[in-house]
Amino acid sequence: MDDFEVGDVVQRALDRLTLPAEATTALSSTLDSHNGLSRGCRILVPQPADWAAVDLIEDDGRRRRISVVHHDPEVLPVGGLTGVLPPVPEVAVGPLARVPAGPARCC
Repeated sequence: MDDFEVGDVVQRALDRLTLPAEATTALSSTLDSHNGLSRGCRILVPQPADWAAVDLIEDDGRRRRISVVHHDPEVLPVGGLTGVLPPVPEVAVGPLARVPAGPARCC
């Protein structure tokens, strides 16, 4: 392995360590959970993700999208994609619809 390859390996390792540190800082730098999660989305885009979204379940059971970030802001609609989401059927079949409800209950 030459010096260039070693430098590249070290840089990739540092990049992997930087992401968790930045995410921790974003989440812990505010008491406002929505603000912290929105900051977390902005850290993920454009590396390692092309886009990110955060959906939360409110106290009344409604789902609310609080943040959407895309590597190309031009593709997002002018009004954004945040706000209350349509209700999910009780028997949701898609994995993305089931995730916010938590793990499946058995027995």
